Amino acid sequence: MKLMVIGLLFLVLSNEVARAGATATGTVLLHALPAIVGGRKFAKDDKSAPNKHTVGLQGELEDGQGYNCGGTAINGCVMTAAHCLKKKPLKVFTANKITPGGEVATQTQVIALDPSADGKDVDIAIVKVEPPLSAEVSASPDILADNNPPPNQAIRATGYGSRGTVETDEDEHSSKREDVGVGTKRWGRMVVVPAEKVSQDLRARIEKANKTSDLIWAERGPNALGKGDSGAPSFEIDADDRIGKLIGVNAVAASGAAEGLDKFSDRYAEDSLYAAITPVAPHKEDIKMALEKLGCRAVADPQKILQGFLDKEFPKGRGFQSWKREEKWQEGSSKLAELKKLIGDAVVAQGKISRADLGKVTVNVTPDNKLKWSANHSKEANDRLLREGRSFASPSGTMDLPNE
Repeated sequence: MKLMVIGLLFLVLSNEVARAGATATGTVLLHALPAIVGGRKFAKDDKSAPNKHTVGLQGELEDGQGYNCGGTAINGCVMTAAHCLKKKPLKVFTANKITPGGEVATQTQVIALDPSADGKDVDIAIVKVEPPLSAEVSASPDILADNNPPPNQAIRATGYGSRGTVETDEDEHSSKREDVGVGTKRWGRMVVVPAEKVSQDLRARIEKANKTSDLIWAERGPNALGKGDSGAPSFEIDADDRIGKLIGVNAVAASGAAEGLDKFSDRYAEDSLYAAITPVAPHKEDIKMALEKLGCRAVADPQKILQGFLDKEFPKGRGFQSWKREEKWQEGSSKLAELKKLIGDAVVAQGKISRADLGKVTVNVTPDNKLKWSANHSKEANDRLLREGRSFASPSGTMDLPNE
């Protein structure tokens, strides 16, 4: 299967082609239909993959009207539904509302997966953003499922849907409702069903909208999501609500309201019952290839990398002095070499120093029990930058060490 890189200039053309009905680009039309309806907001301390890796996308139509989609942060880039791509670059937000409360980035390049060998469209795109999203919010491609989920598999769908007045609180057993406003990250529980359970009429309409029959069908629970959730991820969950692999990208869904159906009709009721998801398993290798082709790399914060290392090395009740006594701090030790490599890799990932220019990484402990690190340019890089009259500094930082 081919992959096509679409820069900002080419993205304009490809979307015009898509609107004209062609599908060769792999980019499909943004349908004015909701994705999945309701939802629960995430708890403030929720560190699960659906909360951590789901990002909000905000776009603008030709008439200036805004729209929301969702996506998944992977290796510093974003995986989303191809139909969320329009002429203007998307804005990406990591906060629990589509506001500048967290990381904010802008679309620069896109790879949309081309139709599969049997001619079916694949409503998945990888979006490169600037600045790259951090390692803190980014998943690795390993999060993608290897197989499609079987019938009766419970899933947790996420998104930033625009149905702000039906939001419940984070306690799944509570009936409390509140107005959280549009563009708020939320989740909903659904169950995978066989395609045969869905009427031929609904399947035909959804397959026509998505230009493919390669879909996972799910029965919406009382707390599924809402309009604006296209492109956001859905994860498998087990009987204890433990999160598993990412199984798909929320696709275009039916809307009896959007189609003007009688709300008491059977068609309207069925439209509200089922949702469609684009599976990632059949396209996992193409997604990984797209991430690699775009050079997707999550930005790593050296301080956070360092903190993670210290947290791992110093479990509760065991301080730095114990580490020194075990001679792990001696120059040339494998632990010190590991720490220096982590810091060097993080500085390079941040773009502070290129890999070619990176010299010695130093790590020292001060008398007041602080760890100081510095990533230096190599002598050759120093000499070159001085000759070129360019100013430069060595990235550095300080962190308190745990006490005994």
